[in-house]
Amino acid sequence: NLTSSRWARVTCISLSTSAILCLILGISGYLGFLDETQGDVLNNFAVDTIEANAARGLLALTMFFTYPMEAFVARHVLLQLFFNGDMQGFVTVTDPTTGETTTIKSKRCGCLNRRHQVTLGIYIITLLPALIVDDLGPVLSITGAIGGCCLAYIGPGLAYLGVHGESFLEWVAGALESRNKSSTSPTTASDLPVEGDATANMQTSPRPTTPSDISGPKPWWWWPTLMPLWVSIATHGSQGMNDRLLAFDSQHGPASPMPTVNHQSGEEADDAPHEVIGPCKRDYFFSIFFIFFGIIAMVAGVLSNVYVQVNNVFYTPT
Repeated sequence: NLTSSRWARVTCISLSTSAILCLILGISGYLGFLDETQGDVLNNFAVDTIEANAARGLLALTMFFTYPMEAFVARHVLLQLFFNGDMQGFVTVTDPTTGETTTIKSKRCGCLNRRHQVTLGIYIITLLPALIVDDLGPVLSITGAIGGCCLAYIGPGLAYLGVHGESFLEWVAGALESRNKSSTSPTTASDLPVEGDATANMQTSPRPTTPSDISGPKPWWWWPTLMPLWVSIATHGSQGMNDRLLAFDSQHGPASPMPTVNHQSGEEADDAPHEVIGPCKRDYFFSIFFIFFGIIAMVAGVLSNVYVQVNNVFYTPT
C-alpha cells in the first residue's frame, strides 16, 4: 500500500514518538538541576552514584555499537567524494617486457589498501579528541548544533532541490516566462500548423535546464531570495541524478514499473492506477525555508556555545 497517506501517517507517528521521548528526558533532566544543568546531564551526578554509573555504562555500550555504523557511513561518503567510490584503490600496472596490463590493489606499508587507510584515518581523527577532551558537554553541544541542523534542516532541503532539480528549473523558467511575455517574440505564420494538416504541431522552445539558459530580465524577488543559488543547486542535483540514473540503467537495465496491489484480494493488478508523488511549488518553498532556518540555527547554536565556553557562564567555583 504505497500511498502518500500511509507514508504521512508513519512519518507523523515516528516523529511524534521521538519528540515525546526527547521532551520527557529533556524536561526531567532540566527540572532536576535547573540552572546547573550541564550539556551532558550525567556530569551533574556524583562519580560514585550507582544509578549514574549504570547510565554511563549503557551510554558507553551504545557508543560501542553505534560507532561502527557511523564510521561506515563516513567512510562511504569520503570514498564517494574523493575516490569516486573506489574502496580498494585498484591501479593498473603494465609489464615493461611483455606489455601485459594487470590490475592490483594499491597498498601502503605492504598491507594497508585504501579501505584500511580511510578506516584507520577516521579512527585516529575520532580517537584524538576523545583522549584530549574530558568534558563531553561542549562536544555534544557543538556537534548537536552542527550535525543536528545539517541532518534535520539543511540536508533534506538541499536533497529535495537536488533530486527534483529539473522540475524546479522548469518551474522557475515558467515563472520568468510568465513575467517576461512582453520580451518574447510574437508568433508568426510560419510557427502555426499548416492548413489542412491535422497532425502538425506548433513549434515550442524547450524549457531552460541550466542557469545560463534562464536569461532575460529578472523580477525584484530574484536576488533577495538568493534564487541564483537555488538554481545552481538544482542544476548540479539534476545533472548528478541523470548521471546516476544512466549509470544504474547501464549496469542493471531499465527499472521495471512497480506493480500495483489490489488491497481487497491481495493480488497484483496491472491495470490499477499507481500513485506517483511528484514535486510541487509548496515543497520548493518548504525546502528553501528549511535551508535558511538550518543555517541560522546552526550559526546561533555554535556562537552561543562558544560564548558560554569563553565566558564560563555555567562555571560554579568549588
